[in-house]
Amino acid sequence: MIKVRRARPADIPLIARGQKELNRYHRRYEAGFYAPAPAASKEFEAYLAERLGDPDFLALAAEDGPAIAGYALAWVERRPPLYNKRRVGYLSHIYIDEAHRRSGLGTRLYARVEAWFRTKKVDFIQTRAHVRNRSTLKTFRRWGFKDLSLTFSKEIKRR
Repeated sequence: MIKVRRARPADIPLIARGQKELNRYHRRYEAGFYAPAPAASKEFEAYLAERLGDPDFLALAAEDGPAIAGYALAWVERRPPLYNKRRVGYLSHIYIDEAHRRSGLGTRLYARVEAWFRTKKVDFIQTRAHVRNRSTLKTFRRWGFKDLSLTFSKEIKRR
């Protein structure tokens, strides 16, 4: 049985390995935008180590024996005082390794993230998916997300 729990410092290298795979997957859609930094894994591990102690940051690990079958990263953001609803839950990553896909594990991770956001009294949850990533778009819609806006991107070529 896969156990979903808060990530621990010892999980960081395993999550970073999953992030590397997730990044490779995203490059199918937009290679330049998702191109990793030269020291991406090391920098991502340092980022996670720093954020794990933040009370407005959540890292979940789906533990399958000694391995991590998936993970989720989320945090609380505050919008400017222009808006009535200011507390936003941001779902940054949900990754499931290939052997555990289509098992309901992503939905389990998302349910834990949403429950955490409720304890943080967020007003709504936001996330992003590439416009051509149809399976992820379908999943987010199934979880109750609505299309809100498009993010436009334009690469600037340096001379």
